[in-house]
Amino acid sequence: MRIIYDNGKLLVSLTDDEADLFYKNKHKPIDIGLGSLKVLHEDINNAMSQAWKENTIINFNETKTENS
Repeated sequence: MRIIYDNGKLLVSLTDDEADLFYKNKHKPIDIGLGSLKVLHEDINNAMSQAWKENTIINFNETKTENS
């Protein structure tokens, strides 16, 4: 499982086995294992960083346009 930020959207990517596990256990908590914590933490941190940078650039450009 990976979490990705792309063009203003937060996306999740699953392997075939993960997708099957989630599908078979709809509406139930799924044990994804503690080994996933480091990778998911890094993914979330990267997504937050990208979203912050993107929003900062958008806000800067909007402010620049308003002040022109």
